Amino acid sequence: MTINQALQDAAANLPVGWELQVCVEKGAAWIHLYDPDGESVNFDSSPDRTLAEQIQDAICEAGTRAGDADSAPETFSAPQEQVECPNCFGEGAIAMSTGYERRICELCQGSGKTLVRRCARCKALLHVLNTSDTCSDCSL
Repeated sequence: MTINQALQDAAANLPVGWELQVCVEKGAAWIHLYDPDGESVNFDSSPDRTLAEQIQDAICEAGTRAGDADSAPETFSAPQEQVECPNCFGEGAIAMSTGYERRICELCQGSGKTLVRRCARCKALLHVLNTSDTCSDCSL
């Protein structure tokens, strides 16, 4: 799992009110987890694990501590799937208007892939953070 995928997973699955921060300084990177009261939460995660794995550990810890149904992430009938980024067509970068420069795609953060769900009715792509199981066309 890439860091981008882990962050998208955190955005979709952290319980309501919980916050995850990725911190980076020269020579080090780590994860901070905060509960809904803004208190720092210690969680089991070895520094030998990748940042993506540490993000997953933080998500699990938040879910375990939140525990009740009100704090649980929303669930959708449509499962997540990874697809080629529709913004950069899997390139991870977008050509600038000059044609000589490229910038990192904002949607996939340079990975060329993004997590999506599909509309329950027409199977159109939905962003993973969309809070509905149907697209705007089917919701009308």
